Amino acid sequence: MIPRAIACWLGLWLGLLALPASAQELPEWQSGAGVPPPPEFSVRDDTDFLGKESGAKRRIADRLHQLEADHGYRLYLVIEPVLIGTTAPELAEELRAGWLPKGDGMVVVFEANTSALGIGQDLALGIDLDDPDAGIPNHEASAVISRAIRASGDPRAAPAVFIETLVTNIADGIGDYFKRRSEPPPAERSLRMNLLVIGSVALLTLGALLAMYFHRRAPGAGAAVFRFPESSRPERLGAPSGGGNVASRSFAPGSEPDAGVS
Repeated sequence: MIPRAIACWLGLWLGLLALPASAQELPEWQSGAGVPPPPEFSVRDDTDFLGKESGAKRRIADRLHQLEADHGYRLYLVIEPVLIGTTAPELAEELRAGWLPKGDGMVVVFEANTSALGIGQDLALGIDLDDPDAGIPNHEASAVISRAIRASGDPRAAPAVFIETLVTNIADGIGDYFKRRSEPPPAERSLRMNLLVIGSVALLTLGALLAMYFHRRAPGAGAAVFRFPESSRPERLGAPSGGGNVASRSFAPGSEPDAGVS
């Protein structure tokens, strides 16, 4: 039988020998090697958390590949058993900055040990909605994520099912947004817009007419009045103030012009 002291030293020596091997097995971003390249099939699950025989990893990869093929939007899933020196949200943002510097995508990180979830997206990204290749605005992406989390169940009850459902729901929500943006507005919306424009024009016209009416009714705003100047001449030929030179002319053949009357 090996003495207890020798057994303790032997165990300590074996543990020290195992430390370099454990350090080599750490993920690259935890061992100080920097951000690794993105996974080839959009899913990184080195410990087979999703299960080799379940087919979940292949289903998720196919859905994410289809999202990128249809809309140019890249969505990555990274599953780690445990995180050391960082958190799921911090790692998700670090990977997002390294893999998607232009903001045209999202990174989902899931820590299996704690069921912690982190989602990295570029919150400072500005989207030009007139560009057909533009990404999804931040408020739309946040709404998609919120709906997907609420619809995916409890991550602690069935973590593998939760993460597959979550990522699928996010991909579906982003795909639905791009479809809505590419489709023309419904006829009902166009009719409402036309009626709104017509109503606005009619309201402005009515307002202008009312303004003109009240302006004319205002004191001093009526038609101009012209008055003849005062005259001291008496009435003449039935006309008041008829003084002045009066002349008559006849244009009958053989007639002589009449003399003027003063």
